[in-house]
Amino acid sequence: MTDWYPKRRFGDLPGEMALKFPQREALVFEQQRYTFAELDREVDRAAKALMALGVETGDHVSLWLNNRAEWLFLMFGLAKVGAVQVPVNTRFRTKDLKYVVFIEEFPMTASGKIRKVELRAEAKRRLASPDELAAAQ
Repeated sequence: MTDWYPKRRFGDLPGEMALKFPQREALVFEQQRYTFAELDREVDRAAKALMALGVETGDHVSLWLNNRAEWLFLMFGLAKVGAVQVPVNTRFRTKDLKYVVFIEEFPMTASGKIRKVELRAEAKRRLASPDELAAAQ
């Protein structure tokens, strides 16, 4: 059976729009303005940075960011790489974030078990209370 519509990938959308409307405004956030061509370049930069960090197709990567242009660059960049975005609520309190970080099945930012363990250790260090930090030294 033939497809009755062309298949498209979410990560390719900024590039498609950049080809059609390169100079049209694509994104406005506070004082920042991006054309579709600029948005596509930023998405490519984000995708390359994610790959340099070791993110691969199929990896789950959490995003814990407030509203900002970089959130969109990363969202599309993750899709371009073929990774799965796992957004984290920015209103989480420390105990909520600790829960998310320490769940073994929850894929933390970047790829692979080694990186996950490194990130989890860093998160534990950053989320530790002053008393926990003093006891660890």
